Amino acid sequence: MRLNARHTARIPMAHGGTVVVRDGQDSLVLRVPRLGLGGSVLLDSAVVVAADPRAADAIAARSAGEINAAAMGARLTRVQRRVVELVPEYVAARTPGSDNSSDESPLAEVINGAIHAAARGDRSQVSRLFGNAQPFTTSWRFVARNLVTGDSVSVLRGPAVANRIAVQVSNGSFANSRLTVYMPATGVFELTATAQFTDVDGIRGSASHTVHSHELAADDVDELLSVIRDAGALLAADMTERATNRRQPRAAQGAVALSMARHAVADGKVTLQELEAVRTVVARWRAP
Repeated sequence: MRLNARHTARIPMAHGGTVVVRDGQDSLVLRVPRLGLGGSVLLDSAVVVAADPRAADAIAARSAGEINAAAMGARLTRVQRRVVELVPEYVAARTPGSDNSSDESPLAEVINGAIHAAARGDRSQVSRLFGNAQPFTTSWRFVARNLVTGDSVSVLRGPAVANRIAVQVSNGSFANSRLTVYMPATGVFELTATAQFTDVDGIRGSASHTVHSHELAADDVDELLSVIRDAGALLAADMTERATNRRQPRAAQGAVALSMARHAVADGKVTLQELEAVRTVVARWRAP
C-alpha cells in the first residue's frame, strides 16, 4: 500500500508513535517517527538588475589580489531587487544516542509533497493533512554586512529606501513566506535571511538563505565558466590537466574546484558566495 495524504490525515507528528493505517480491506501498522522542521528555498529570482563593472574592483580587493577585476567586470551585475521564498520541510527528528543516520521518512515525504503541491496552487492535500489550508506561521530574522568593510549593516523592514538594505515580507505559498529584497545603489552587500517556521502542531524549525547585491551572469554556461577562469578563481589548463590524476591530493582539490565551478554556472549565474567557495578551494590547491 502506497502511503499518501489521504491515509495520513492528522497523524500526531510532534511526538511520533504508532498508528494503524487502513485502506479498504488493507491495513498497515505504521511507526511514525517524531518529525522535525527545516526548510528549503522555493524561489530566488533577480527581478531588477543592472550592469555594475565598477564594483569588480571592490570584490577583487576582498580576495587579496587573487581575483582579476577586469575579467569579472564585464559580466558583473547589481541585483537591485530580488524575490526570495522559503517554505518549510519536514525531516525525521534525530533521537539522542541512536544511530539514526538518515533524515528520510515516508511520512515526511508525503507531507513535503503536499507542501510543494500547495506552492503550485493545490492546497487540498495540506488541508487534509493539517485540517488547515495555512498550517504554518513564519517569522524572519535578517543579518547584513558590507563585504568591502566587513561591517554589519542594519536592515529596514518595508519598501525600498535609498542607500539602505530593505526587505518587504509578504504572503507567498504560505503566510509571510516571501521576501522582496532591495539593495543599495552603491556598495557590495550580503544579506542572510532566516525563517522561523511553526506548524499547527507546535513543531518549530528554521532555514536560512544568503543573497548578495551582485552576481556574475551570462546567457552561455561555457562563457560564464570562462569568466570564472579568467577572473582567476580557477586556473586554466594547468588545473584541468592535473585534475585528471585524482590520486594526488592537490589534483583532487583541482577536480573539486572544477566540479564546484561547473555546478555554480549551471543556472546561468554565479553568486559571490559560490565564487568565494571556488576561490577558497583553488587557494588550497595553490598552497605548497
